[in-house]
Amino acid sequence: NAKILIEAGAYDLAIAQLQQATAENPDPNDLYNLGLCFEAIGDFGLAQNTYREAWQAEPENLLFAQGLGRIERLRREHPQLQRQLESR
Repeated sequence: NAKILIEAGAYDLAIAQLQQATAENPDPNDLYNLGLCFEAIGDFGLAQNTYREAWQAEPENLLFAQGLGRIERLRREHPQLQRQLESR
């Protein structure tokens, strides 16, 4: 289960599992969890894209909007991240 892997900090394994799952069926919850993994390993560009995809699928989901908002806040607070975010 990807959530167990995330809780254990096994982000690479969770990413592999979630990427396979979302390739077959892009479930917004799986996309959000994938975004959490990317955020945890510092890949903010992929985190932003993945959170956005989850949020676009369910715009009423506040958790998805919060994930996207965290990345936006990081971008404002750390301008050096802007290049990484723009390259995605």
